[in-house]
Amino acid sequence: MLTELFSTLKEFSSNDYIAIGTLIIAVFNIFLMGATISQLRLSRKIFVATHRPKVIVHCLESATDADANPRIGAQLHYVNIGDTPAKITEIGSKIIPFQGDPKPGIRIPPQQVSKKRLEAGEFGEFPIYSNAKDDELFVEHLRKERGFPAAQLFCVGYIVYEDMLGRRRKTGFCRRFDYDTRSWSSVELSFYEYAY
Repeated sequence: MLTELFSTLKEFSSNDYIAIGTLIIAVFNIFLMGATISQLRLSRKIFVATHRPKVIVHCLESATDADANPRIGAQLHYVNIGDTPAKITEIGSKIIPFQGDPKPGIRIPPQQVSKKRLEAGEFGEFPIYSNAKDDELFVEHLRKERGFPAAQLFCVGYIVYEDMLGRRRKTGFCRRFDYDTRSWSSVELSFYEYAY
């Protein structure tokens, strides 16, 4: 069998050897290209996993609409403090009166956001309005000052976003309205403050 192989090889010209060598190199390059593409995909996944976006609530600014008896509202400012872009897909929020801190189970309606790309370090904003009128809130404020149990105004909500691989992430927030300073302040240890 070996003698037949050697006799066949003797019949090949140098051009045949060059063609066979070129074919072997081409097949090797195809396998090498496949391995390189696979390695690049893996490297990208590792990079995104270790350098993910992270969207947080920067602040809520006090806002009111232009009615004669204006409704209390807020301008939500959020920022991507991560290393890679985030795609904001949904923001849900609700401003509600509550005695004590808000308990779990509040239904927060989603407000659809067109898929907004938020680069690393970039800010975004979103308006939130309530049905709470300024004069109604003033009455509650007076009740609280006189020692009566009074409802306080809270803004609870969430931001849903995706990383570059399409993995969903969510940040929740809860802020309390301070009537004296007309500002929104953080509520520590709230069920509605989270990030995952």
